[in-house]
Amino acid sequence: MATDSTLVIKKRSKFQKAVTSLTFWRGVAALLGFLIIWEICSRMELWTAEYQAVEYTLVSSSGEQNSIVKVGDSISAKIGDYGAEYVITKELLEARDNNTSPMTIRNMAEEFTKQINKDFKIVTAEILFTNGSMSMVLTGAKPSKYTSEMSINGAQLQGVVLSEAFSIAVPWIGKVPPPTEVIVAWKEIIVVPGYWESWYLSTGRVFAGFIMAQIIGIPFGLLLAVNRYFRDIFFPPFEILRPIPPLAWVPASIVFWPTTEMSIAFVTFLGAFFTIVINVLGGAKSIDVRYLRSAQSMGASQWDLFSKIILPGTLPSIFTGAAVGMGITWEVVLAGEMISGGGGQQASGGLGFFIWSSYMGGTVAQVIVGMISIGIAGYLSSSLIRFIGDRSMPWKRLF
Repeated sequence: MATDSTLVIKKRSKFQKAVTSLTFWRGVAALLGFLIIWEICSRMELWTAEYQAVEYTLVSSSGEQNSIVKVGDSISAKIGDYGAEYVITKELLEARDNNTSPMTIRNMAEEFTKQINKDFKIVTAEILFTNGSMSMVLTGAKPSKYTSEMSINGAQLQGVVLSEAFSIAVPWIGKVPPPTEVIVAWKEIIVVPGYWESWYLSTGRVFAGFIMAQIIGIPFGLLLAVNRYFRDIFFPPFEILRPIPPLAWVPASIVFWPTTEMSIAFVTFLGAFFTIVINVLGGAKSIDVRYLRSAQSMGASQWDLFSKIILPGTLPSIFTGAAVGMGITWEVVLAGEMISGGGGQQASGGLGFFIWSSYMGGTVAQVIVGMISIGIAGYLSSSLIRFIGDRSMPWKRLF
């Protein structure tokens, strides 16, 4: 007995196609490999760090170790450009006598060791006991710049260099913070409202200038393409202004426009405007003239020619120019925020000023965080344009 059966073909989503694609996993492997190489190169100097270990003999017998200290006794060390000192005070001795046994030189050295290890990040201190003598070993980075001095109760101690080592530094990329340090900095700043306010301000400025460039640039480019008289009048000055970099307009825009926001918006508009116009003009002029003549021979009006042939034929170039213009717009708005100060405060200056203030503050990891944030924002913006373009040109989804 025959039964009817229907073959159902389930269409896979774009995400399913991506995760099952060999190209996708090759990209993931390449990204992981890049991060691993970046981590190794950045930490190579730390892992093979230059250091110098110097031993200072504090006392030479066990009897001296257990001698009771008095008010005014001290132990001090100068480590590179920094100094540390532990001084015995009356209050310290009284607190010690009330709780435990009297403080000895050994106790003073142990407390001083704890202080050094707590206060200094690139120097470690350790106490050694050898045949009744007590010594302290100071280990610090970069022997060419690192020197140490030590004294106890004002008497200078003679140090003995135990060992030295020299680092291996990878040029260029070795100066960049490793990915793990960048992730830690990102985790710290991601909960700060000012970071997200910078995202919001930069994104708003980008889209404000970009939308204005679309509104003005697309009709302007189409008019240049379809009207010879309009092109003869406006194309020469357009070509004169086009080679001027958008950043060259920053000083003039600060002078011409009354507010910083308007100055940044104007420069952002210029960053996308010229690219959009050139792409629209090129796309419209590349339409085969035979399509236009065929439509005219069948009685098409000027509006039909524009709406049914010129505009659909120009859409791929419009969205290509929009995607390129969006990237330029992000570059310009960030540079404009850096130069103009973006409002004068990190929280209100946008991502560009966030990067600049992080650089001036010496937090290079936050600079990398800002750069990655820009990359993510630019990718999301371009993805939005591509999505709108795919929906506006359904015929392209057939190929």
